[in-house]
Amino acid sequence: MARRKKEFVMSKDDLCYEEPMDEICFTDYVPPSKDAVASFCFTDEAKEEKIVFDNNKEEAQPVTKINFTSPPIEDNRHKSQPNGITPPIDGEFFEVRRSYSFRKSTLIKLNQIKGTSPDYNIYMNTIIDSAICFYYDHVMKKV
Repeated sequence: MARRKKEFVMSKDDLCYEEPMDEICFTDYVPPSKDAVASFCFTDEAKEEKIVFDNNKEEAQPVTKINFTSPPIEDNRHKSQPNGITPPIDGEFFEVRRSYSFRKSTLIKLNQIKGTSPDYNIYMNTIIDSAICFYYDHVMKKV
């Protein structure tokens, strides 16, 4: 019969388990680079360094100002068809809202149909509407 291993039990006083690690800290002295604008030192023996700036650089060319006025923002609150609403088909708006459940595989098929459509801004409502119309015509012509 196999022996059961004892579980690892932490002491109540031990708040967290820490592995030994190298500490990253400041060194005593870092030599300043020649590109430094200013440096500081915490010791009393701080020495001042003279920094010479090169004043012979070319001055930047002045930027020409362009008078640009943004076009006025349209107020979509009072439009008959604001952005985001499915456009009407044959003059008939999508007014009735219902909730349906789909299988995951059906939604994958719908997304593939939407992806292969030449109109990349096509709405899912338009795809479903045309599919239902096609199915309706197919069933009614059989009878």
